[in-house]
Amino acid sequence: MSMPGFGGVFDLSTLKKEPEPVNEAGQPSLATIPGPWVLTLTEKNLESTLQTSMSLPVIVVFAAPESEHSQTLISQLTNLITKRAGRIQLAVVDTSTERGVAGAFGIQAVPSVVALLQGQPVPLFQGLPDSQAIDETLSKLLKAGEQYGLNGVLDGDPEGAAPEPEIPPLHQEGLVALEAGNLDAAHAAYTAAIKENPGDLEAKTALNQVELLQRVQAINPQNSPLEAQGLLHAAASSPLTEIDVHLQAADLELSFGHAEAAFTRLIDVIKATQGEDRDLVRTRLLALFDIVGQHSPSVHQARKALTNALF
Repeated sequence: MSMPGFGGVFDLSTLKKEPEPVNEAGQPSLATIPGPWVLTLTEKNLESTLQTSMSLPVIVVFAAPESEHSQTLISQLTNLITKRAGRIQLAVVDTSTERGVAGAFGIQAVPSVVALLQGQPVPLFQGLPDSQAIDETLSKLLKAGEQYGLNGVLDGDPEGAAPEPEIPPLHQEGLVALEAGNLDAAHAAYTAAIKENPGDLEAKTALNQVELLQRVQAINPQNSPLEAQGLLHAAASSPLTEIDVHLQAADLELSFGHAEAAFTRLIDVIKATQGEDRDLVRTRLLALFDIVGQHSPSVHQARKALTNALF
């Protein structure tokens, strides 16, 4: 998971979806989820926190003990989230000890705040906005979560954690194959899952990820950084109409965490091509969007650019 740097307050109005059904009183039905209202986020409980975000919004604040603004922000967020009585969870990351978590989110400065919605990161703000702006942002986040059917409420149990979802057999087979480094077996498992259920979006995303790994392995079998940089350097001087070169370069860029560079490259190729070549590149770009995550700001911006390129 990789995120660009960000500043200001993210426009949550961009997160829209058809509202979920409501109960007889016209209000969203609330489901009780085990877990504390405020927790310390580490690599060990990152997965369970992501799982919580499948049921309700999670605010992740990246802070440092020596940062006065960090401590002030944590205090403000704790008060504001406590007022919402379990409708939003606050996860605090100490970047001095949890460098891996901060790196996974691409955090470069503290304090920084990111929301998690259905496992996808959404940058909110960096620095210390005034308390009213933070309160308004939390209210908008809660409404955005409701539009996505995130109507859970935490029970406040400090030892509680969201239950792990049951993994379908073919998904489990694919995960085991990935852990063993058997990409062909993983591909077969996720392909079978999609054949069994064409609407299985998680299997489609997993298959896109496996196919990316297969392509990168074929491009750079020794996983050599020098070889990869050589391929990217060669692509820099290749005409945009040489689509195979740029498809390979985009795969390498995404594998290095440079999603925006990969997206920009393929959109430039789309602008320079027509017919089957353009369709091939567009299809690959959509697959990369799926891998990065549809709620990612970089995907949101790239989709706008893609629309402009096509029309």
